[in-house]
Amino acid sequence: MCRKRMNQKKNKLLNKIKKIKSKPGFERSLDMQKEADRLDNELSQMEKKKLDKAAATSAARYQLKGEAVNKYWFAIGKSITDESIIHGLTDNQNSLQMSTKKMMDIATEYHGKLQKMPKFNEPRQQATCDMAALMSEKKFTEDDQEILSSKITEAEVISTIKKSQNGKSLGRDGFIYEWYKLVLSWSEKPPKEDTQYPNIAYILEKA
Repeated sequence: MCRKRMNQKKNKLLNKIKKIKSKPGFERSLDMQKEADRLDNELSQMEKKKLDKAAATSAARYQLKGEAVNKYWFAIGKSITDESIIHGLTDNQNSLQMSTKKMMDIATEYHGKLQKMPKFNEPRQQATCDMAALMSEKKFTEDDQEILSSKITEAEVISTIKKSQNGKSLGRDGFIYEWYKLVLSWSEKPPKEDTQYPNIAYILEKA
């Protein structure tokens, strides 16, 4: 019942936002734009509460039932950052346009101007070539050469595993970072004292 009410409230907010943005003069009215932003923020807060509840439920289920952790469980607990969404573009008259069609027209016109811009002139092209040649002549120092020629250590492997981000896609080996962290934790703190666990850092170092 709670989920049904939340969905109804979400749909109500979406309809309000759509109605405000479709009103005549929305692009020129700061009050209507502020109201649309306020409703957008309210909708974002609702989604955040929903995800927080899902994360708490998953954590409790893991603690009580011992369900296996996977990348989806780890992804639920990740902090969510706001997406960089372009809500409007300024036209030639310095007016904010927020309708999809007008924004597409502005972007198309801008792209057309970029296509008509002159290519590299000869002095600029020569300067670019000179800079590339200068950078290619740069020599590695003895310290740089020593670092590049040295073998990867087990400590570096452990540090890299711990710094890796959760919730990422599988690598070529078919394992996610959470699996490596889990196996690494076994070698550092074995769940069972009478069981031998693989030293994943040593295996990766020798690979």
